[in-house]
Amino acid sequence: VVPRSDLPDDAKVIPGLWVFTITRRPDGSLSKFKGRFCVQGQLMEKGVHYDHSYSPVVGWPTVRAAMMLAASLGWETRQVDFQNAFCQATQKEPLFINLPPLYKVQGREHEDLVLRLKKSLYGTATAPRMFYEHLKEGLESLGFVPSESDQCLFIHRELQVMALSYVDDLIWIAKDGSNITKLVKALQDKGYLLTMEDSVDMFEFLGIDIKHKGDTVEFSQAGLTKKVLNYTKMTNASHKDTPAALEPIGSDPNGEPFNEEWSYPAAVGMLLYLSSNSRPDIQYAVHSAARHTHNPKKSHGQAVKRICRYLAGTVGKGIIFTPDLKAGLDCYADADFCGLYSAEDHQDPVSVRSRTGFVLTLFGCPILWSSKLQTEISLSTVAAEYVAFSSAMRELLPMRALLKEISEAMQLELVKESLVRSTVFDDSTGCLSLVNVPRMSPRNKYLALKYHFFREHIGESKGIVAKYISTKLQKADIFTKSLAGDAFKSIRKLLMGW
Repeated sequence: VVPRSDLPDDAKVIPGLWVFTITRRPDGSLSKFKGRFCVQGQLMEKGVHYDHSYSPVVGWPTVRAAMMLAASLGWETRQVDFQNAFCQATQKEPLFINLPPLYKVQGREHEDLVLRLKKSLYGTATAPRMFYEHLKEGLESLGFVPSESDQCLFIHRELQVMALSYVDDLIWIAKDGSNITKLVKALQDKGYLLTMEDSVDMFEFLGIDIKHKGDTVEFSQAGLTKKVLNYTKMTNASHKDTPAALEPIGSDPNGEPFNEEWSYPAAVGMLLYLSSNSRPDIQYAVHSAARHTHNPKKSHGQAVKRICRYLAGTVGKGIIFTPDLKAGLDCYADADFCGLYSAEDHQDPVSVRSRTGFVLTLFGCPILWSSKLQTEISLSTVAAEYVAFSSAMRELLPMRALLKEISEAMQLELVKESLVRSTVFDDSTGCLSLVNVPRMSPRNKYLALKYHFFREHIGESKGIVAKYISTKLQKADIFTKSLAGDAFKSIRKLLMGW
């Protein structure tokens, strides 16, 4: 407690506010009630109250890859919960806040007082970064080393334990579960306030249900799916077999205005989280709808409802990971050339942009996927496929580096062997000839500067080969265009296991 008159002349006092919320489990059931006094961090000024605020979080591809290894090799997984995590880090820079409304210090009711933070508090712009540094310091003191590929993956080489950090959610993976118990106890002894979930294996993470059945792992988000359906009033809607109509949706500048009771950006935001984590089957449809968040029309609202009709018939579904240890880290890349030409104004450059789609699979299971429009205009189908191939390689190369690092630290000969060769599958023979031929034609030289980087990594001796695959088996086809019912279900089965 500090008198306001004692503050430096340039000190700026930040107000706070009480926040009360209800948290729920992935299935929608009540988890807990929370009440916190938070700092209004949006009023903090960079250069005055702090210098840096960036804080890393573990990548979802890292989480899925680690879970694949755990399921395939029979490792134990546990989840750790920090109590008031952000409040555990020491506040290094001076920060003053107003007292909570209606709160008075006993015996000093008539003084003009403020609070100087000794510990970080929820809401400050630096709270996530400070907690990351606090956690990192503790883990490193126990012998953990942060990964070079993902700084939120910590590896203990001696005890062969991995810890994955997403802000204050921590996943532990180990060959021997007793080592997890020992390390968690060591953190508690150092003053970290945390508890380990009673479940033998991790069962939920960031709103995602994780179910272990033998060597199979299933990711699902039934709670979020029901929330989206309830929000858009589509809980009892008739079902659709696919999430998008065959015709792509355009900007529709002269269409009827959006007239739903629900917020279009809010619905798309929930669908984006769903499609990015457990429902890759709706990725294309959701990304197509997200393009129009700034100016939605009635037709775009209908597109979101179409996604909801599909979800209404598949509420409890997700990704079923059934690892095939004979498969390594592979990639499927595809493109849809000039796919918006029929949906957009022909005078608008966006009408001739192509779409990239790709998916990375580890042991035959998807760990990373993407569906997005290409930033430049490709002049041919081959060029569009080449751009998609290059985009996929930008994800494949760092993932190979990450898995090699894990395999060496955890002494996994199986993973080392499976990563000796990665295959990038493409259904365009023209693209494959462009990839494998050592020179490019003058017609395609405009691609060289930005997309030619991966060529030095292609070759049998370098561990990555490009190979043709039939369109019927092309898992990335589901990310580039809307497919008819039978074709969609066929690719979904290959990708998601159902």
